[in-house]
Amino acid sequence: EMCIRDRTDAHRLVTVVGAAGVGKTFLAMSLVARLPSTALSHRVDGAWLIELAPMDLQGTSAETLCAAVAHALELAESAGRDADALARALVDRAPLLVMDNAEHLLGTLAPLLSALQPRVPGLRCVVTSREPLQVPGEHVFRLGPLSVPEPGDEADVTRLLACGALSPAYAAWARDTSQPMPELFKAIDKGDLARARAAMRGGCLAAQRG
Repeated sequence: EMCIRDRTDAHRLVTVVGAAGVGKTFLAMSLVARLPSTALSHRVDGAWLIELAPMDLQGTSAETLCAAVAHALELAESAGRDADALARALVDRAPLLVMDNAEHLLGTLAPLLSALQPRVPGLRCVVTSREPLQVPGEHVFRLGPLSVPEPGDEADVTRLLACGALSPAYAAWARDTSQPMPELFKAIDKGDLARARAAMRGGCLAAQRG
């Protein structure tokens, strides 16, 4: 599969879709953290994370989302007044907006991004959600559960260690253990498993456990 970096490079709107706990947020945060060292063929000014989980469904309007984007990019308060003002403020910029946990705001976020993207040619967005936005131009990147490898198949664990997706204790044990690979995966705790899956599916994004 193409890694998330390549998908972001090829598509202006990428929605990372998966069930709760599979590592969508970790993948999004890794993208933001590593963008300065991640080569994209298109110019990108930087990546900004907008956390949507704390926003209430009933109290979040398009204007609220515009204000959150303006705040994240440290724009003037007036730039977040509405979609028109935000588009004017961003028209000469090329930001990568990473909008995390959008599933409860799809009805508000989808039309906003549909309005912004034609007016801001340099804008790229990565959205994490349990469901797609279902807007024109969206590329859906689905994250499934990490499968347990067959006995003797070490490819997955090798990639996990290379990505740094396992905690130091598990990584040290994995290097020294003679346990079959399925047993190794069963021993990984839930948090590490989500990070492992995200790092593997993210390909060239080397995930660092913080």
